[in-house]
Amino acid sequence: MDSNTHSDTPDRLGSLSAASQELAAEDLDRLADPALAEDLLAMRRLLDGLEGQWLRRLAAVDARGAAGPTRARTPPRPRPGCAPAAG
Repeated sequence: MDSNTHSDTPDRLGSLSAASQELAAEDLDRLADPALAEDLLAMRRLLDGLEGQWLRRLAAVDARGAAGPTRARTPPRPRPGCAPAAG
């Protein structure tokens, strides 16, 4: 399956999918350095906004239990004699 084909994208997100495909097809070598840098800044702002929308939907899915039952995971216990890594 082509990674740029988003057949599982809901219709209401189709414009996002189309924009992603359009950007992927763009020849970056044809962009001047200032335009490329401007794109980076604009894309970061857009991505931050999309991340906010993703988090909003995640909270709604979680509040509704729409993801289905999940099991709580507990971290594995350290084995005797093993110290946790410094981090």
